[in-house]
Formats: sequence, structure tokens, C-alpha cells
Amino acid sequence: MTDSLLQEQCKMLKLGSVSQTYNEIPFESREQFLTDLFAEELRNREKNRHRRRLKRAGVSPPDQNARGVLMGQHHIAAPPDHDRTPDRTEVHR
Repeated sequence: MTDSLLQEQCKMLKLGSVSQTYNEIPFESREQFLTDLFAEELRNREKNRHRRRLKRAGVSPPDQNARGVLMGQHHIAAPPDHDRTPDRTEVHR
């Protein structure tokens, strides 16, 4: 099978990373090869999903925002006006 045909078929099946990773996966059986190949596809999809969610939330990745705070594996960016203190002169009763 040619690489271009494989890439086209993977695109049609929405298996984006398969055509790029199938040569890198060592295997001893067909079943093990497919299991590892699909596991890699699932990992790539999860990474992409995470990146899209961060982008949609307006959160910058850690290496792009020096004002952010790292909390576990997630990067939380401080809002631009985070240095302001709340106005406490007015008390509501």
C-alpha cells in the first residue's frame, strides 16, 4: 500500500495520527500492532481535545504565559486585571 493511499484512507476514516505513527510501532502480532496503534491514536486525540479545551477557555499553555500559575498538570492564567484590589469602601447592609 502506498503512503499516499494510506494517508487518504486514514483521513477518510478520521484516523489522523495513524498514517504518521504506524511505522514507529514495533510488534510481534497483528493484534498487538493494532492495539498499540489505536492506543497511540487515542492518546493523540486526548492531547488534541485537551489543547482545544484550553484554547476555548482562553488559557495559555505554560510556555506561552509568564503571568500564569501552574497547578498540577494544568496551567491557569491570571486575568489581566488580577493586580487590582477590590473596592471595600462601600458596605451594603
